[in-house]
Formats: sequence, structure tokens, C-alpha cells
Amino acid sequence: MYSTVVTCAHRTCIAALALWTLTPPVLAALSAAQDAAPSSPLTLVTAGARTPLPTTMVAGREMIALEDLAAHFPLAIRGETVADSVRVSYRDRAILVTPDQPLVSVDGRLVSLPAPAIRAGRRLLVPVEFIDRAFGLLYEEPIDLRKPSRLLIVGALRVPRVTVRYEPRADDTLRVLVDIAPAAGHAIVQEPKRLLVRLEADALDVTLPPPPPQSLLESVRVLGADTIEL
Repeated sequence: MYSTVVTCAHRTCIAALALWTLTPPVLAALSAAQDAAPSSPLTLVTAGARTPLPTTMVAGREMIALEDLAAHFPLAIRGETVADSVRVSYRDRAILVTPDQPLVSVDGRLVSLPAPAIRAGRRLLVPVEFIDRAFGLLYEEPIDLRKPSRLLIVGALRVPRVTVRYEPRADDTLRVLVDIAPAAGHAIVQEPKRLLVRLEADALDVTLPPPPPQSLLESVRVLGADTIEL
């Protein structure tokens, strides 16, 4: 993990690896039984694209319809005669899904899911973990499901976890710590009325709590795919 430190005082904002002097006015300007959809959508992140994936909550568990998954991946879905099962095929490999069962067969290998697949009308819903735990065993590119961040990352993409923390100090300064894991190259750029931290990344997995009450830093936000603005 790598940390970049920005310290804001009465008249200065200092970033580790470089010094940037900003006045307080500049800093102030930085200012079946389906329940419901989750509060925020699951986002499919691929090279050059971010696409929302429709999911639904069932008994407190986030589920996705196989048909919706097939809209974004080249999957073939076919019903089987045994136990009302469904065969999900990708190229010459297959996953056998049985309603009301938490186990799926991936090319003959049993894989456990956190909840069983369920019927919802003519659609079959599976836990979102099906994507990385089962389908990920067949797909040729890495699949990384990050539920807390609402991201589904497909491909060898650079998506560091970025956490911003604040440390108010007794001398009326504010230290801003940007933790980056895994470490990623970055540049700190001063522009009129703002400070930019640009990372060498395809996307960011960001935790951005609001700054504490003070007069030096109004807000922190993400710009585009790879930049944090202070």
C-alpha cells in the first residue's frame, strides 16, 4: 500500500513528494419473491467501458438473472430435463445450475454459492457471487467482484483501492492521507482552485468520506476514471 499525504494549513497545502502552495480561498472552492433493487447498481468495468448490471435483492441476498448476465457475456442458456436444471454454456464448457440448490457444477466440479438459485417467473436468478465463483472458472479473463464498492472488474485492469483519510491537527492544519493499494504510479497537479491526484489506473475503487468540519478543504471527489480532486 502507498500513501500520499496532503497537509492543509492556514495558507498552504503540502503534498508528499511535492510542495503546492494554495491560499484558503482556493481550498474553499474545492468544494419469485423479489424485494427491490439495491441502493446502488453493480457496475461492470471493462477496458474502456463502465456498464450498470441489473440486480435485485431477494431475502436480503443480491441476485442476478442469468439472462441479464448473458446480455454482457457470450453465454448460451438451455433448460435440462433432469431436476429442472439449466445449462449455462460458454464455448465448449458448461455450468449446471439447479433451482433451490446452493451448489452448481462447473465442468463437473462442484462449486458452493452463498444462496440457492431461484425461479422468478421464466427467469432464473443466481447470487451475484456466481459470476466470479462459477463463471470465473470458465472465462479466459480474470473476474473480480467487489460488492462493497459495487464493482465487477473483468480483465487484467489496474483498479487500485483508494481510501482518503483526514487528520485534523491542533495547529489548525488538516492532513489528508490518500492510501493506494496496490501501489500505483501517480502525479500531483496544481490547477487554478484545485489540486489533482492522477493515478496510473484504468479505474478507481474509492472510499471518499467527507472532510471534517473546518475552513480549509471543502470537498474531495473523483474525476473521470483515474483522478481525485481536492
